[in-house]
Amino acid sequence: MRIKFWVCLFFLLAANLLSAQNSCVSELMLQEKLAGDAAFAARFSGNQKSFDHFLNYQKHLAFRSALVVPVVVHVVWYSEEQNISDEQIHSQIAVLNADFRALNCEIPNVPAEFQPLIADMEIEFCLASVAPDGSLTTGITRTPTHLPRFDRFSKSIFHADRGGADAWDTEHYLNIWIAPLGGTLGFALFPGSATSPEEDGIVIDPNYFGTIGLAENDARFNLGRTATHEIGHYFNLLHTFGDEGENACDEDDGVEDTPLQGPANFGECPHYPQVSCGSSDMFMNFMNFANDACLTMFSAGQKARVWAAIQFYRPGLLESGACGGQTSGEPVFGFSLAPNPARNYFQLIPKSAFFPKGHLRVFDMTGRIILDAENFPIARKIETSTWQSGVYVVEITCAGKRWLGKLVR
Repeated sequence: MRIKFWVCLFFLLAANLLSAQNSCVSELMLQEKLAGDAAFAARFSGNQKSFDHFLNYQKHLAFRSALVVPVVVHVVWYSEEQNISDEQIHSQIAVLNADFRALNCEIPNVPAEFQPLIADMEIEFCLASVAPDGSLTTGITRTPTHLPRFDRFSKSIFHADRGGADAWDTEHYLNIWIAPLGGTLGFALFPGSATSPEEDGIVIDPNYFGTIGLAENDARFNLGRTATHEIGHYFNLLHTFGDEGENACDEDDGVEDTPLQGPANFGECPHYPQVSCGSSDMFMNFMNFANDACLTMFSAGQKARVWAAIQFYRPGLLESGACGGQTSGEPVFGFSLAPNPARNYFQLIPKSAFFPKGHLRVFDMTGRIILDAENFPIARKIETSTWQSGVYVVEITCAGKRWLGKLVR
C-alpha cells in the first residue's frame, strides 16, 4: 500500500466523520489542530517521520511477552445515571482483553481472505491497583461536574478546576475519562498530539462504555467496541477507510495489510465481500466504522504499528508496575454460577478476564429452551424470580468453545 506523510493524510480526511451518529472525532480533532497551528504541524510531521523510520526497523524484531497496561477510569458525571457502576467499568476491561488478544467470540466470522492476518496484539489491560503516590487503588475515580456535556473543543474534561478530573501520570497509566459527550461516542489523543501531558488519553460517553448498565440502551454500540477503537488511535492507528469522493482510494492508514478502502461502512455489518479501491474491504477491522457486532479484528500490520508506537511514544507503559504485578493469566474458557442455588437471580463468573460475552442458552430438565440470547454480556444478572423450582442447564458458547453448568432454582 502507498504510505503518505501524516500531515497530507490528515488534511484529506473528511468532515463527514461528524455527520455519522457513531462518529469518532479523533482524526478530525488532529486535522483541526494541524490546520490551526503551523508550529505543531511541523513538529508532529517530524515526529511521524522519525516514527516511520523506527517502525520500518523494529517490525522485523520479535515481540516481547504480553504487555499489561494499567488503566485509570475517571468517571465525570452530571446526572446520577452517568455515575456508572464498577460492574459496567469491569465489563469494558473484559472486552478490551478479549479484543486485543483475539479471543472475542466473533473471530470465526472473519472471512477466509483475512483470517491469516488476524493479530493477537499481545496487550492486556487491568484497572490500576497502585496509584501514582504508591497507595492502593481500585483504578476508578468519581467526580461530579457542573457541566452537562463536554466536547472536543473544550479541554475542561482534563482539569478538575474546570469541571473535569485531573489525569494520573500519563506516561505510566492509560487515562480514560467517562463523561457526557452529547452525541459523540468517544475520541482519543494520538501519540504526540496532546497540548500537555495532562491532556493525554481517551474520552468515552458513558452510554457507549462496556456492555451493561447505560451501554445496554443502544443495541448498535453495546459491546464495548468504542473503547477498543479509540485505544487503537491512542496507539497511533488510523481509520482503515477513506473519504467520500474520487480521491478516497488515495488515502492510506500506513499499514500494509489493511486494504485501501473507500468510505466507511456504517450501520449493520455488510455482506462479504464489499469491494472498493479494487479489493475487498476489511470492514470488520476495529478501526473501521460499523455497529459493534461487526467489528472483530486487528491485523498483523496494525500490531507492528501499535508496538512501535508503544516503544517510540509511550515507553512508560512498558515499566509502569501500576498493575501491582497482576496479569490476566491464561485464557481459560470456564465459568461458575453464583448464587447456586439461585432464588431471584444468578450470574456467570468467568474463570479468566477474556470472555466478556457469549451465546447464552438455558434449558429446563425437559430440554425446553427458556432463555436464548446471543452476545449476552457475562456481567449481567439473570433474573430467575419467575422460574419454577427445579434444575436447569446453562450453556455458554463462544468462538467454537462450549461450557455447560447446572443451576438449581
